[in-house]
Amino acid sequence: MEIVICPNENIVGQVAAGVVAQVARRVGPSIVLGVATGSSPLVLYRELARLVTAGEIDLSEASAFALDEYVGLPPGHPESYADVVRRTVTEPLGLDPARVHTPDRRPLSTRRATWASPVSGNSAPEPGRTRWSSARTGRSNR
Repeated sequence: MEIVICPNENIVGQVAAGVVAQVARRVGPSIVLGVATGSSPLVLYRELARLVTAGEIDLSEASAFALDEYVGLPPGHPESYADVVRRTVTEPLGLDPARVHTPDRRPLSTRRATWASPVSGNSAPEPGRTRWSSARTGRSNR
């Protein structure tokens, strides 16, 4: 493990983006990113967006996963993590919204089944049919 001490948040974001960019170049455009909300990663996301715009990294097939979400907020609510991730990650990095995933925000009591829920849609499956997807292959029955 390497510990890097930086004098301010701008340098932290630039160093972190450099590390992500290095991995993205090695892995290729299908890199999988873990994303967080809050103010800490904002400089990182801005620097990654700059690298994408400059053509220095390719995230065209990247997937992203967020670990947190508020339960019960309606789709599109400005404080939902899904909406924050859309504004700060998906759009600036040019990610395909279908490849950006956040936890299901619906209360457990309202869920009929568990299925893949990309940021762009949390619609219920057809009656009698459960949706599935494979993170390994990207295949689904949609």
